Amino acid sequence: MDNLERCAKTLKSREFTRITKNSTSKLDDVERLKKLYYDPKEPASFGGVKRLTEASGLKKSRVKNFLSGEDCYSLHFPVRYKFQRRKTIAYGVNELWQSDLVDLQKLSRFNKGYRYILTIIDVMSRYLRVYPIKDKKANTIAKVFSKIFKEVKPKNIQTDKGSEFYNKRLSALFKKRKVHHYSTKSEAKCAILERAHRTLKNRMYRVFTYRNSYKYLDILQHLVDSYNHSVHRSHGFAPANVTEADEPLIYKSLYNISSPIKFRFLMNDVVRISKARKVFKKGYLPGWTEETFTIYKRYPTNPPTYVLQDLSGKEIAGRFYAEELQKINKTGNDFWAIEKIIRTKGRGSSRQLLVKWVGFDDSFNSWIKAEWLKT
Repeated sequence: MDNLERCAKTLKSREFTRITKNSTSKLDDVERLKKLYYDPKEPASFGGVKRLTEASGLKKSRVKNFLSGEDCYSLHFPVRYKFQRRKTIAYGVNELWQSDLVDLQKLSRFNKGYRYILTIIDVMSRYLRVYPIKDKKANTIAKVFSKIFKEVKPKNIQTDKGSEFYNKRLSALFKKRKVHHYSTKSEAKCAILERAHRTLKNRMYRVFTYRNSYKYLDILQHLVDSYNHSVHRSHGFAPANVTEADEPLIYKSLYNISSPIKFRFLMNDVVRISKARKVFKKGYLPGWTEETFTIYKRYPTNPPTYVLQDLSGKEIAGRFYAEELQKINKTGNDFWAIEKIIRTKGRGSSRQLLVKWVGFDDSFNSWIKAEWLKT
């Protein structure tokens, strides 16, 4: 890989070898920072920006630039899980629905064998619909939607990528009824509906405790009616009472955007991507990809989002928030990790190595000069 052939770090028998590149910028500062950071005896060793800045006496920006190029710092940089994401925007009632399943299999023996609840919410009004079902087969889901569409249907419907929503039967129904079905690549998925799930399940379990019973079929629709006739704090209306005349007020309340858009990253910045990890995983494990990417496109959404390319120029599917990216100074780092040496060719100064890079797939395997490596 041409991008990586100029600088390499080799892992062989679990020991790192390194390749260095001449640099004329502040070598003394770099060596000083390395000594302070990599010597376990130093108080600032393997810590953060503040501690190393105080120990070195250098400017904070200089220290941050140094640490952004060190893998042991950037790979273990804290990952943010909660941050502002783009709003799911609807321009009118029944313009966009979100749909999902609530898994209640553990309660099926108390509820005549019903194992799931198919839920649908209108994004503009927040009107919630629920339908208990005994299984999540394609025919079952399609029958429910077919029944709903006889009364009302949306222009668009968003779901997750589960096979219960992506199948021939349901796809044919959506196409016939001219409903645009899609899913997002975001971890948040149908966030508005997921929040409604939480409210609904909270009320259900309070009833369970009050009645000392896990039966919900007789009270489910009552709970949903109560939800739909309660004022929703997001827009100040009861979902059941929202009309077309209310749409401008609700739109302004939900999506009023006044702050200017500011991009955190520049085009071609080199970044890592935070790993999609469950929150209970240990925080000291690497939370960022070994593979690095470049900023390819920027979108002035609220908040801003970015499209990435890998180092071969292939665009990465989906958009990313700034909180999911970490800028690194890989050109100043001057080494890359190698998983293994596949084979060699040539002799002496002409000797070359075919290597597999750590964190990169086999399409990035490439030849490098043996003289670039330094143990």
